[in-house]
Amino acid sequence: MKLFLIRHGETEWNLKNKINGLTDISLTLKGIEQSKKVGKFLKNNFNCNFYLYSSPLKRAKLTANVINQFIHSDIVIDKNIIERNYASSEGIDINSLDLNNLNSDIESRIEVLSRISIFIDYLKANHNDYNDNIVIISHGSILRHILFSLCGIKEYIDFKNCSISIIDVNDLDVFINKDNINIVKHLD
Repeated sequence: MKLFLIRHGETEWNLKNKINGLTDISLTLKGIEQSKKVGKFLKNNFNCNFYLYSSPLKRAKLTANVINQFIHSDIVIDKNIIERNYASSEGIDINSLDLNNLNSDIESRIEVLSRISIFIDYLKANHNDYNDNIVIISHGSILRHILFSLCGIKEYIDFKNCSISIIDVNDLDVFINKDNINIVKHLD
């Protein structure tokens, strides 16, 4: 299967460098335009049918709905790819977050990886055809956890709003071309 990992479009809190977490923020007008560009890019560059999965948060669902105007797929809402719960840290400036000293109420990496593992196992069980094309609309933290879970990538990737990362997965291996991670050329 081919995975298209897409971060949701821009939100007001993204503009203010605030941690979104589970706070249910909608898209800005720019975020909607970014989503349209993703939809056009997928439609114009990949002559195939897509399966579309989205986080249940507004910013991801709206991104998925706008993209779907171009690729015409059923949208599956999956709670396993909802953003990490940053609890009392939500709404604060991201630059003030000390990654070495996180608040104890933040969802742990182990909890997030457990959710991601359930989601990936579901995809592998239900999309075992190499020709399946899976679009996943989620959040920066979740996309990093998916990459870690699939292939052990530990480096921090600052996923841009409506960036696309393309990964090939088969029964035996995961294939990643670094040039296909965090693609934003379609947003120009």
